[in-house]
Amino acid sequence: MKVLMKGVTPDGVRIQIEDWSESYNCHNYGDLIAAYPKIRGLSERAEYQVGSNGTAQRIYRRLESGEAKLTDFDFRVMRNCMRVSIREALREGEEKWESRS
Repeated sequence: MKVLMKGVTPDGVRIQIEDWSESYNCHNYGDLIAAYPKIRGLSERAEYQVGSNGTAQRIYRRLESGEAKLTDFDFRVMRNCMRVSIREALREGEEKWESRS
């Protein structure tokens, strides 16, 4: 795996474009965006495989500029060995924090 671009969104989420094409046949060059949002107070990895490096770069720039948020796209995080949407993971995190109050 190679990291092609690294950055941070205006709300502090680390993002990067990754190339997994040399390791996996199911990936095109630079077609995956990884993000590390805080969910339940911990940094978690979210992924979005977009199919092409050009699309990945366009989405990356929108995230980096603040024009878009992770929840605008189909980012996925792992939950009990299953991929769930970033929206569901964030909602789950909010519910757990609210129940602690």
